[in-house]
Amino acid sequence: MCTLSFLAGTDGFSLAMNRDEQRTRPLALPPTLHQCGQLSAWYPSEPGGGTWIGINSRGLALALLNSYGHPQRPGCVSRGHLIPRLLRLPDLSVVDQDLTASDLDRINPFRLLAWDPMVRQAREFSWNGQNLFRAGFAWQTAHWFSSAFDEPGVITARTAAAAEAVKATDVGTLGWARRLHASHAPERGPYSICMHRPDAKTVSYTEITWHGGHVQIDYLGNSPCHAPGE
Repeated sequence: MCTLSFLAGTDGFSLAMNRDEQRTRPLALPPTLHQCGQLSAWYPSEPGGGTWIGINSRGLALALLNSYGHPQRPGCVSRGHLIPRLLRLPDLSVVDQDLTASDLDRINPFRLLAWDPMVRQAREFSWNGQNLFRAGFAWQTAHWFSSAFDEPGVITARTAAAAEAVKATDVGTLGWARRLHASHAPERGPYSICMHRPDAKTVSYTEITWHGGHVQIDYLGNSPCHAPGE
C-alpha cells in the first residue's frame, strides 16, 4: 500500500513515497548504503531483507507497488527482494532483460516502476501472476497509488487530491511533494494520501533525489503529517 510521486527535473529527478502498513508490522530499517554487485545502492530495508524503493550509483531508480487487483497466493517469495537484485544492474534495458528471463511464478502480482536518468527513460513492469507486461511512460511528474483497502476508491480520492495540488505555485518541487504526501484531503482516514486507519497507517516517507550524478536520500520513519500520538 503506498503513494508514489515522480518529480522530473532538467538535470535529474526526485521520488517521494509513502508506505502504508499494518500497525503491527515490524518497523523497517532506515536507508543505508549497500553493495549490489559492482554498484553501490541506497535503500531502506525490511527487517528480513528486501525493500520497496531504491537507487544505485548509476542513477537507476526502482519502486515497487503491490498489485491488489489480482489474486494473492500464500507462501510466495517476498516481492521486496526484487529491487536489491535489480539494483546490481547498470541500466533499464538490462533490467528488462533480467525480468523477462526471470521465473516470477513464486512472486505475487506487482507493479515495478523504473527510471534511468542516463537515457531519460521510464518503464513500468506489471506481473499479474501469469504474465509480465511492460510499458514506457513519459519523463514527467506523475503519481501512482495502491491499497489493499478499497483500491478503486483510494485511487479516486488520492488522484483528486493530487489534481488539486497542481494548482499550487510551487508545483513539482520537493516542498510541494512533501505537503502532498502529508495531505489528509479530503479528510484524515483510509482514503487520504497520509493514511490513517485503526489497523494501519502511513508508516514512513522516503525521498530520493538524483541531481548531477549525485544521490540524496531522506527518510522519515513515521507518518509524514507527524500526527500526535502516531
